[in-house]
Amino acid sequence: MKLPVMMTVREALGFVWENRMWAINLALPAIVITGILTAVAGVTGPAPAPGQPVQLQFIQVALLVFNIWFTIVYSVAWHRAYLAEERNATVLECYLWRMRTTRFVIQYLKLFIIFGVIGFFFVLIFLGVSGSPIGAGATFGAGAVVFLWLTGRLILILPATCVDHDLSLRDVLVLSGGNGWQVVGAMIVAGLITAIVGAVPLMIAAGIVAATGADETLSGSLAISLVGQFIGFVGIALGVSVLSVAYGKLSAAQSPGQ
Repeated sequence: MKLPVMMTVREALGFVWENRMWAINLALPAIVITGILTAVAGVTGPAPAPGQPVQLQFIQVALLVFNIWFTIVYSVAWHRAYLAEERNATVLECYLWRMRTTRFVIQYLKLFIIFGVIGFFFVLIFLGVSGSPIGAGATFGAGAVVFLWLTGRLILILPATCVDHDLSLRDVLVLSGGNGWQVVGAMIVAGLITAIVGAVPLMIAAGIVAATGADETLSGSLAISLVGQFIGFVGIALGVSVLSVAYGKLSAAQSPGQ
């Protein structure tokens, strides 16, 4: 079957909207903790920099750890909410690190290594032709195409892992055969929706904070940070839902009798 891109996105949007209260309750601890840490650190990113006070570096390291933890467990929980219909799990149950979570990380690291190796070769080619604008542009374009295509072909191994489906890389290539660009297209559309819709409340929050003269205060930074974190987790929910819908449709079509 050919994965319908817009239908996949619409179904993912509908799922997120239908389960919005559970999504908010699940994300709230992460939003509050990372929002406060971001505001206290007074930074827009979690990476520590040399020469900063030890306390600030500690906060930034803690922010990085919490961001990684929350993103992973939230993604696993949201995949399971759609694919395994686990929509009544408590926040504590969702945030516990399980063996399934470890397998999810291992699969993610496999993909990271694959893309890293391919990226390394493209960098070498790019350096070799950097004297030619045409050659450099062609290399960059070819690299982007390969990365997007591979993403669409391999990324469905992540939702499969979340529901304990033991797929090899060969299995997921078979599953996504002929639908790599459709998967990528659905991911891009979901990302654009999040960016466009999410920009509105963020600009409103920034405008209110600036109008009240609180843009240089901790409370102003906290308000903007909380809004940004909320939008980020909505984006994760939508992106994960798109992958879950795509995996569900393609695996159902691959099953006997479909």
